[in-house]
Amino acid sequence: MNKTIRQSIIEMLGQEALSALELSVKLGIKEKEIAYHLEHIRSSIKPKKFLIEPSYCKNCGFKFTKRDRLTPPSRCPRCKDEYIEKPRFSIG
Repeated sequence: MNKTIRQSIIEMLGQEALSALELSVKLGIKEKEIAYHLEHIRSSIKPKKFLIEPSYCKNCGFKFTKRDRLTPPSRCPRCKDEYIEKPRFSIG
């Protein structure tokens, strides 16, 4: 029996932390679709199990620790640079 996209995402995130872009490449779907599926996964599993490694600015090192959204920020509030590392997700 084939797995659904969400089952595949849950399995991959159980093995390693991945960004939405990495998941989209592995599954062959758009990055925006991944964010949609991640929202449903986050609400359907226990909150403590869905882990988010926050985005950070590659220029100044600012960490977006208080950000709850699953999509990456567009620019750094400190240095205004747009060179942002995307958040990574895992299930622990």
